[in-house]
Amino acid sequence: MTVKTLLNWSVLWFLVFFALPATGQEEAKIFERECAGCHRLPAMVQRNWDAKRWQETISRMHTYGAAIPQKDIERLANYLARATKGRRQRAMAYVADEDLNEVLVLDVDGGKLLGRVAVGKAPHGIAVTPDGSRAYVANMGTHDVSVIDLNANRVIATIPTGPNAHEVAITPDGRFAYVSNHSQASVSAIEVASNRVVATIPVGEAPHDLSVSPDGKWLWVTHVDSNDLAIISVSEQKLVERIPLPSSPHGIQVAPDGKLVWVGLIHRDSVLALDTASRKVAVEVRVGNEPYYLVADSRYVWVSNEASDTVSVIDAMKKRVVASIPVGQEPHGLALTPDGRYLWVAHRRQGTISIISVEKRAVVAEVKVGKRPHKLAIAVRSSEAVTKK
Repeated sequence: MTVKTLLNWSVLWFLVFFALPATGQEEAKIFERECAGCHRLPAMVQRNWDAKRWQETISRMHTYGAAIPQKDIERLANYLARATKGRRQRAMAYVADEDLNEVLVLDVDGGKLLGRVAVGKAPHGIAVTPDGSRAYVANMGTHDVSVIDLNANRVIATIPTGPNAHEVAITPDGRFAYVSNHSQASVSAIEVASNRVVATIPVGEAPHDLSVSPDGKWLWVTHVDSNDLAIISVSEQKLVERIPLPSSPHGIQVAPDGKLVWVGLIHRDSVLALDTASRKVAVEVRVGNEPYYLVADSRYVWVSNEASDTVSVIDAMKKRVVASIPVGQEPHGLALTPDGRYLWVAHRRQGTISIISVEKRAVVAEVKVGKRPHKLAIAVRSSEAVTKK
């Protein structure tokens, strides 16, 4: 076992025994055995769920191959519920608006605008660190990244990257933020601790979206013009493979269990699922017109179809579309709320956010925001941080 691996395990066990209530080591062992392969403990304890909600969610995991005994389900549910009881937290949405050159801060519960943060020109992509303390915003017009302190809602650093900085992805351990430089055929690796670029990695033509594997080992990158994917080794900060695809790949998302990577082909009106072990296409699913972005949870893949003004819902197990939801004009960026109950969809043509009920598979609210919202990220914040200006 390497020193790095030993440190990673030490951190995990520290969180297991100290971040959660001390109700005994057995629950921690159950979590490690049944859940830790796909789910990170800090993200789990952020969800403000009661024991019933946890039990319902854990009980569904048998559908995905997790045969958890009923007695262990109940113990896990009570354990996680106690961890979040009494936490004063709110889910916040951070929306990059390309025309306003701002990131808009909204309360997820009511859609109320709580603040604005001026960033660079034409902010395109945005991602939040796993601990919810910072947002990294890719600015196309100024070819840089704005770093926002989410406790104070202000920019604390501006990092030059490459021409037409486009999308952002952050590793699960929060060490690195990756930025696609759309007009340079490169990806910038930013060290979060120092907020400086530590590597510029050559990739294919017109790199666009990025997604990091749940184990933090691999970064997947779509190339719109060269019709392929890049796989970057996070430990080595270098390109290790390029995978040719039938048409222009745009949005990308690695599944929570790391077994599949989902890719939207905007000129083929379909989504591919690639097996991450073999790195071969497992299935192609027809969706709406011009599938731009997607987001995946353990059950479904949600796809924004820009030219048909719909969101497709793909059953991740059956690998077929189970719903097509009409939304506003030019649906673009997507984000699921931390409790998994709602999907937020940004419409850059009409300056709105559609809020979709995951259970009903229908739009339940529309929120007016800015002028041209592109991408958004949702993170859990403490009430103290939310109200701090």
